Order: sequence, then structure tokens, then C-alpha cells
Amino acid sequence: MEIYALPSAIALVIKLWLFVRARGVLLKENTVLGLFLASLFFLNLCELTLFSYINDISRAGLVLLLYYVALFFTVTSLVNLSARLSGLSTFYLPRVYYSSVGLLAAFLFGSDALIAGAQSIGYSITRVPGEYYWIVQAYVITGLLLSLTLLTIGTIKQSQHFLRRRCLVVLLGFLPTILAFISVVVLMQLGYKVNATVLVSLTITFFLVVLILTESKSAQFNLLRWVPFTQERIQFKNSYALILEALGHTHYQEPIKLKEKLQQIEEQIIKLAVQSTDGNQARAAAQLGISKSTLNRKLKNKDE
Repeated sequence: MEIYALPSAIALVIKLWLFVRARGVLLKENTVLGLFLASLFFLNLCELTLFSYINDISRAGLVLLLYYVALFFTVTSLVNLSARLSGLSTFYLPRVYYSSVGLLAAFLFGSDALIAGAQSIGYSITRVPGEYYWIVQAYVITGLLLSLTLLTIGTIKQSQHFLRRRCLVVLLGFLPTILAFISVVVLMQLGYKVNATVLVSLTITFFLVVLILTESKSAQFNLLRWVPFTQERIQFKNSYALILEALGHTHYQEPIKLKEKLQQIEEQIIKLAVQSTDGNQARAAAQLGISKSTLNRKLKNKDE
């Protein structure tokens, strides 16, 4: 049991660390992300608690219901967060999302049509599906697909490069969770008694880490520079190639033309700064730590 609980325990500790590290952002600047973290934390806590109730089905049943309420809230928070990242959120949408959670929670506790009970699978507890358990599956799958769609739209439609890039990073970070969830659903449909904890906990925690890291532009660049075909990857490779070329000249005792190489690297950095600010030279200059007039001069020299 301890081995199976380890991924969930690790994920819980990581979530606590993330909250401590980013509490200022989560509590003040990005409360939607804070809600998502809180729902994931409670979901994770329910998962971990179920490992302790293998021999107490009555208590396990209550924790299992709380787990599914947390699951509904997590999926809803994810959709709300994706809508915000993509720029498609409105005043009314969050109210619609969370109202649906309330209805599902009432249905869950008022009837056994969704979850008929709990059963042990040896190392943890899983649900006994009710007659309408498909509603739970449909809600979760629809929420995940909607989030994917919103993030995809955000990578194309967002007005600023920073926001488009953030949607792309979050989308890439989300894929392992989607694959893990699909695997669990397929195994359940095939009749296997599986608990999603072992597979999903760490992938969704990884997604959460990516979400919080993408608050920083530099972190976005550091992540995307490893993704093929992105502008960041191309910029990184170009800059890296220039440095390697310079080192190669030094190794073979050839003239390095340091001023020329430094100018080329500087041009790459300036180009990246201008792109990341969607051509806003004032913001690009601030990002580079130089005045706007200096940036204008460097851009003119480059064009000449």
C-alpha cells in the first residue's frame, strides 16, 4: 500500500511547495489558478486518504464522494482557467461552470445513480459505478477536451506573443495528463479495476508546475527552446550555433572577429525581445534594460 501511495504523497508535497513558492500570485494576481491548485490539493488529499480506508468501506464511501466532488471542481476550474488563458472568458461563464458542479454534487450525494458504492482493489478504494456513471465520464472528458480546444485557440488567437506562447506551453504540459486519463478510462472500460492515483497524480502535478512556471516569460522561453519548430527553439539554436562557431575558430587558432560575433548574438537577442513583445519597442527596450532610443538605433543599424 505504501508503494502505491507514494506518487500521491509526492504530488501532495509538490503542491504544497508550489503554493508556498507562488502564494503571492495565487492569492492576489491569479485567483483562478489558485482555485485550480486548491481543488487539485483537495483531490490529491482524498486520493491519499483512500489508501488508509481499505478495510473501512463505509468511511471510504464518503471520502470517495468527496473525491468526485473535488474532481468535478478541478475539471471546472481547468476549463475556467483555459478560457482565461485563451482570452475567451466572460463574466457569466465561471458562474455557469461552478453551478454545474453544485448540481452534480447534489446528484452525487442524493442518489446512488452516479456512484453506487465503494470497493477495495487491494491497495486502495475505487468506485462501484451507478446506472448513470457515464455522466461523470462525459463531464470529465468534455471538460478536458474543452480545455484543450480553448488552449489551442489561445495559441492562435491571443493578441500578444507572450499570451500565445503561454497557451502553447500549457497545452504541451497538459498532454501527459490527457494521455494518463485516457489510459485509465480505457482500462476501466475493459473491466480492469484500476485506481487513477498512481498514473494521474504526478502527471497533473507536472501540469501544475508548468502552469505556475509560465507566469514568467524567461521560464516560457526556457521550456519552449526544447520544443521543435518553435521560434524560441530556432532563436536558441541560432545563438548557440554562433557561440559554437566562435569557439571553433578559437580552437583552430583562427581569427574570431569577436566584435562581429557579439553583434550577431546581440541581434538575435534583440530580435527575440521584439518578437516577445509583439513589436512594442518600448516594452522590448525595458526587457533588454536599454532605452527606447538605443533600441531604435540598434534596429536601424541592423537594417542598414
